[in-house]
Amino acid sequence: MLELNNVHFVYEAGQPPAVTGITFSVEPGDFVVILGRNGSGKSTLAKLMSGVIVPIRGTVRIMGLDTRERSHKRTIRRFVSLMLSDPENQIVSTLVEEDVAFGPENLGVPLEEIEHRVQEALASVGLTGYRNSSPRFLSGGEKQRLAIAGLLAIRTRYLVLDEPTAMLDARGRREVLAVLAQLNETEGIGVVMTSHRAEEMIWAKRVVILDEGQVRAIGYPKDIMGDEELLIASGIDPPPLSRLADALRRRGFQLPKPILTVEEMVKTLCQSV
Repeated sequence: MLELNNVHFVYEAGQPPAVTGITFSVEPGDFVVILGRNGSGKSTLAKLMSGVIVPIRGTVRIMGLDTRERSHKRTIRRFVSLMLSDPENQIVSTLVEEDVAFGPENLGVPLEEIEHRVQEALASVGLTGYRNSSPRFLSGGEKQRLAIAGLLAIRTRYLVLDEPTAMLDARGRREVLAVLAQLNETEGIGVVMTSHRAEEMIWAKRVVILDEGQVRAIGYPKDIMGDEELLIASGIDPPPLSRLADALRRRGFQLPKPILTVEEMVKTLCQSV
């Protein structure tokens, strides 16, 4: 389990805290989307949850290991990995297969096992055919999937992703989110991702709303998406689908609230005609 208990963090003395009083946990196999506006503390929280930084007060425990204990750092790296929004910062090799192999090589995994992990990881993210390609020829979505494959090759239990779709177009966002959902469902990998796009909460099992470094709400996507006052007060634009549904309601359509997917919207409209 990944547990945060009354976590506080400040970057420099005298500055306001980046996050304060954060308490929640992520079970193995959970998929959590942390939503918040720019400056809400999302990136800081992602770094805390992956052990990259440690709290000044409170505790972060990863599979029972306190991130403040230096002796736990190497073990923690096997349990949880952090992926940044720009995949260029995490691509270190000139071949796709070498990039995926980089992590397990550093952990001292035997060569035969590395070969197996590379094959498995590339297959999991749909990049098997790019094994001998240069990463620089990949699209933005493919580079993000390559970064995910590199983390999978470490056999991490949790993926913590900081704005993984921020630099992608709509197609790239769908590719990355679909891969994460598949890994979560089929392999039981715990996924935590930050985002400022409310529509991305539909991929989650739970949603955390973060504002000014504090948790404002934790709930199921349907409940959070249906609370537009909460979203707006937290500086998060309601999803386009929610805005469309509201416009249709004003025109007299009887639509349930909320509507999470395009398929749900089409089905509801067809039934109302």
